Amino acid sequence: MKLKIFIIHLILSVIFFTNNSFSKTLPPGSGIADVPSNVLILLDKSGSMGARMISGGGMMYNYDNTTDGSGNFYTMSRYWWGIKKHSYANGATDLSFGSNGTYIGSGNCRIYYPMAISHNNGYLYVASYYTRRIFRIRISDSVCDWNVYVSYYPRSISIRNNIMYTTNSYGLGNTYDLSTATPTRKSCSTFRRDYIHFTRSNTVDRDNSFFYSIYSSRIYRYPIDSNGCVINTNGTARYIRNYTHRSYWNTSIDTHPTDSDILFWSGARNNMITYNWGTNSFSTAGTFGRGASTNSRIQLYYVQGVHVDYANNRIYLSQFYKHGTTILNLDGSFDKEFAAGNRTRMTGAHEAIKAIVTDS
Repeated sequence: MKLKIFIIHLILSVIFFTNNSFSKTLPPGSGIADVPSNVLILLDKSGSMGARMISGGGMMYNYDNTTDGSGNFYTMSRYWWGIKKHSYANGATDLSFGSNGTYIGSGNCRIYYPMAISHNNGYLYVASYYTRRIFRIRISDSVCDWNVYVSYYPRSISIRNNIMYTTNSYGLGNTYDLSTATPTRKSCSTFRRDYIHFTRSNTVDRDNSFFYSIYSSRIYRYPIDSNGCVINTNGTARYIRNYTHRSYWNTSIDTHPTDSDILFWSGARNNMITYNWGTNSFSTAGTFGRGASTNSRIQLYYVQGVHVDYANNRIYLSQFYKHGTTILNLDGSFDKEFAAGNRTRMTGAHEAIKAIVTDS
């Protein structure tokens, strides 16, 4: 009896597998992007499938950029996703940097709500807000070899001609000489004036003549003495609300590599502004949008960082909610963009299934 039952099961199994092997192929098209409808229905359409995909050139909540002058740029997450190194040519992430392409660090060199990043002579300098540290990373081997504790929360850093300027939640912070083996604190004043303690960004012109900070609807300019120290005096203020086109909460600022009168800054939502201090005139680039930027339309969505690449005459914009970087020429025209754009997990699944079904 048991033998008969086994033989019956065996015959049924053979029939079942034979029928499956001759089943109909998937019907072409009829779904989304040529994904067959009977496959499409199997996809999970829950809220998580609407999450945006981050490409190799992207960075979750990109907050600031810097460059090394050698065709590489660096993106920094606002929270704890770390720092990535990318190629300007195609945005590809350098997997040899950090751990599998991302530096997060540990201890006194840990990325935790960083505010700013800057490059100088083969090192990255980072201001990490909640760890109250400014530290540096040697790019060649991703080793953090210097850090300093900041009594007040560090808010911004800028470097020009081997001098690093810092601000914190008190005001203007320490100034460092970077020409030595390790950064050396200069004998410069620290002071609290003109909302410096609230500034999101600071910068210095090409020849270290003026220090600029930005807060809300004002830019403040301070003279720098022959020793490279910011002079403790009230800054010259420019009211810039009228230049920001709907958004007067400005976030970041940098200077032109050859013209000391020209500044670039970002309105928090929808544009990049070129401002001439000498003529008190301005121009804007970009519109508010989350789509991919093109030569005819630059779409900016909560730009948080502006960095000018002095070596290659480019402007790097950190796109916070587009999770990437938009690169402009000095005249404000479009160059490249590496960002998540409008791609989601669902659109990525469609493309992957289409490639399998159509063998493309």
